[in-house]
Amino acid sequence: MKKVWLLVTVFVTLILFFPIANLAFNRSPQVIEGSLQKIEEKVSMLDTQLKNIEKNTLETYTYITEKQKQLAEKAGTSVELIRTLQNIAASYNIPLELAYEVVRLESNFDPKLTCYNEWNDTYDRGLFQLNDNTSPWLAEKIGIKDFTYDMAYNIELNMKMGLWYLNYLYQKYHNWHDALTAYNRGMYGLKKYKEYHGTSRSAYSRTILKSVEKQKQN
Repeated sequence: MKKVWLLVTVFVTLILFFPIANLAFNRSPQVIEGSLQKIEEKVSMLDTQLKNIEKNTLETYTYITEKQKQLAEKAGTSVELIRTLQNIAASYNIPLELAYEVVRLESNFDPKLTCYNEWNDTYDRGLFQLNDNTSPWLAEKIGIKDFTYDMAYNIELNMKMGLWYLNYLYQKYHNWHDALTAYNRGMYGLKKYKEYHGTSRSAYSRTILKSVEKQKQN
């Protein structure tokens, strides 16, 4: 809003300066009255535009805040966590609805959740259930040095790693079914799944995308 007011101040100054400067060279009462009337009309127009900007800003903020409250209540978590999720998701071009559904399905918004994978002796950790085999690589990609597995329980860091990975997979495959199935099974797992089923539409990707569509309709 500060930038908007600065631009308005400059604009109004210019509007006022040129007519007043002209008045110094032309002192006709009719000209002065006409110039002042034009100035009043322009100021009134600017005032109306500013009120519309403030109204739209307030409505947008209220909508976002209410949506965050609804999602937090639905997930049984805090508004602050949803707000953080939305901000980080936006920085990676991930829709909030999709990020929300991934976390819901992976950990049900439990930042301390740990799941053991007996088949490869690894753990999935935190909100996005980051796997031990993938976590060090993800941490490196977002600029984290000396990564330890306990760091995966940090809410903000876990979000950044999980959302970076989702964005990476989407940029790689240009398809959310591919990206989500790869997130769930790994990139090699996606390849094998497609070879066997002839599609990337897994139960995991279908569940998430169906829930995303329901969210958008509400």
